[in-house]
Amino acid sequence: MSINVCHQCEAITSKKKRCKNNTCVTSPFCAIHTQYQQGLRVKKSTIPNANLGLFTTVPRKKGENIVNYTGEILTQQEFEKRYPKGNAAYALQAGKHIIDAIRTDSSVGRYANHKPKTRGANAKFVASSGKARIQATKPIPKNEEIFVPYGKSFKI
Repeated sequence: MSINVCHQCEAITSKKKRCKNNTCVTSPFCAIHTQYQQGLRVKKSTIPNANLGLFTTVPRKKGENIVNYTGEILTQQEFEKRYPKGNAAYALQAGKHIIDAIRTDSSVGRYANHKPKTRGANAKFVASSGKARIQATKPIPKNEEIFVPYGKSFKI
């Protein structure tokens, strides 16, 4: 379960004005500006019975940083208080801190789905010191879904 948060797109248009579109999924930009500025799109996952997935709209090179994984930065104590049973679908360990991307305005990185390395992952999480990003582990063709192995860094 995630917390649905909507707000105005943060992109500045060619007319030097803030975009008037709202976004509830692809924060901080609307779907158009997410594609234009980040080369990413959120749409139905290719995984059967899954919900949304993260797709690249441009080819990606091995080692390329795709997107930052952002959200609320929690200490271990704050995490345990918020999730006493440890069930946190969008929480990622980043050094001594945990990034909680439960809110839909955290970043589009939260839509990258899990695939173990041996079963088709094409990206990985790189995390430390309260920061994290998704990085390509091999070339990713245009319009391909981005898959990461969740591994031990996810607090599920």
